[in-house]
Amino acid sequence: MITTSMTALLLGCLAVRADFVQPPPYTKDSYQDNPRYTLGGTVDFSWKPETGGALGLDLMLFIDWPRAPEHPDRPGAYYLWKNIPRDATTFRWTATLMDRQALVPPGRDAVCFLAMAYDGAMTAKYYSTYFNMSVPEAQRTATPTQTFSAVASPLVLPTAIVVPTTTYLMPSMAAPR
Repeated sequence: MITTSMTALLLGCLAVRADFVQPPPYTKDSYQDNPRYTLGGTVDFSWKPETGGALGLDLMLFIDWPRAPEHPDRPGAYYLWKNIPRDATTFRWTATLMDRQALVPPGRDAVCFLAMAYDGAMTAKYYSTYFNMSVPEAQRTATPTQTFSAVASPLVLPTAIVVPTTTYLMPSMAAPR
């Protein structure tokens, strides 16, 4: 029997919800027919605002494929926008693979997705569908300008690996499946 308290709790849980609009929210069959963007192009991401949440959200880019050789077991994760204002619903992005375009084989696209996590949390709360990032040949052969290595720092949570300054690879944030 469903009580009034249980109904109120269920509705309260549903009220604390945000979803991606562009690219669309994640679904289990979202690995095909992905939106496609071009490296260096301008992309407008949008989402429905979270209502009733107690914490701010961070917008993150995950590069699911290709994965960095030094971390083949997890996608690369990068903050695009930390502590998003509650009334914000869009983000204009210049499409980048965080200097990882040389890892993308000719004729292939990188596969990425977005996630939103509560500010400072190590677990994503909302996911977008996957999207492809095409790399023009002139940009594909560019040598990465950043190195990806673990750096010990007192400012980094013990489960995070710093990949220069504001870019992070987070082992506990797995790709949606």
